Amino acid sequence: MALYLTYDNQAMQDGLGAQALRIIGIYSIARKYRIRYLHSPILETIEEFAHGIRDEKDLQCLVNRTNELFDLPTYSNVDSFDLEIKVHNLNLRLLVRMLLRYKFSRKSVLLKVCLPFGVMDKDPSSYEHATDYIRKKHGSLFKVSREEQVVVHFRMGYGQTTAVLKHVKPRFLPLDYFISAIQKMSEMKLSSQIKKMIIHTDLSNTKTFWAPSRKRLEQNISFGEKIIDGKVLVPRNDVLMMFSSIHGFDLEVKYCADFFETFFDMVNADVLIISRSAFSYLAALFNTNLVIYPSSHGHAKLDYWLSSNSLGLDQTYELIPG
Repeated sequence: MALYLTYDNQAMQDGLGAQALRIIGIYSIARKYRIRYLHSPILETIEEFAHGIRDEKDLQCLVNRTNELFDLPTYSNVDSFDLEIKVHNLNLRLLVRMLLRYKFSRKSVLLKVCLPFGVMDKDPSSYEHATDYIRKKHGSLFKVSREEQVVVHFRMGYGQTTAVLKHVKPRFLPLDYFISAIQKMSEMKLSSQIKKMIIHTDLSNTKTFWAPSRKRLEQNISFGEKIIDGKVLVPRNDVLMMFSSIHGFDLEVKYCADFFETFFDMVNADVLIISRSAFSYLAALFNTNLVIYPSSHGHAKLDYWLSSNSLGLDQTYELIPG
């Protein structure tokens, strides 16, 4: 009998990147503190415009592929537990208390955790327990022969330019931050030999009407967005024009690229400029090169990353707390 740790995959069924980040965090806690791990995959995710999903079957296929990549080893199969405890946000003090009480208990106890960041943000290097395992398991996916490149994850939210959102604090970093980060990177000659730059964005290069699933539509309505015949207006954005002040790079914009194409471009980048998103942070954890990290991100910085503060970038943007 012992204490087991697992992801509470029913508590917050939001983005794929956010849920995958929680899973690898919980696995890493289990490995670091020698707790038995029980793998719980992502059950459901919220549909994003950038996914390019046609129907619920497409969305489930994307969930399944994500689960395949982030599948982590269960210690042993257990049919039932004497006690199940749900913890929404696990912190170090609570973890120690659970260890003292249940690690050597005669009962089999399952600790179901939603958010592991109260522990992981104290020592983000612990993510290596999960990232090393996944890299070894899917080695061919992480070894891509290509020209050197800078990758910018310019995540804004597809509706960020709509009038209804201009009256509230934004969740994502503004365009000026990314322009400044690229310019500072060039000034410091952090990418002096690199000519290729890929900008991944969730913005659309055409004006379109998006017809999301009913669940996602209800969320859009709760955000105060205008819905017309069950569809959301997605405005057109010319990202290449937005970055027209950047010189010295062969710029390529990838609008709403495939989840895995975006992920592996970020993972394999020689320089990665991440956005204020869980998906960005997840990919950065797998990147072994140079990562430029916004200090307002919300999750802790790895030691070898360069923070926006250390680069002297303006961090006075009024954002929703991350």
